[in-house]
Amino acid sequence: MSYESKLEQSFTRLQKLKFSLQVENIKRFIHDARRRWKPRTKEVKATVYHGKNQGDVESHTLYWNEYECSWTTKEMAFNGYVFKKVQQILNNEKIEKYNQST
Repeated sequence: MSYESKLEQSFTRLQKLKFSLQVENIKRFIHDARRRWKPRTKEVKATVYHGKNQGDVESHTLYWNEYECSWTTKEMAFNGYVFKKVQQILNNEKIEKYNQST
């Protein structure tokens, strides 16, 4: 095996390790965000207009999506929370880069 092919293999392994590390960091970030998330909720009552339960009144829980500023499902609200946190991190990095350049 030539030196170049060994170097290419090492580079490929390094790229895979970097990707794996990034995935682990993202998983850790999401796990931490899920632990810290305190959703704002509200209960709404809705009348069913179609199907066999027509006329019944059902209660639904809605969750506040901080990123889009709207009431939605739990999953979408959590996604909005994560997007908002990522946006804050990106904005802080921009500020730090600006402060370092001045």
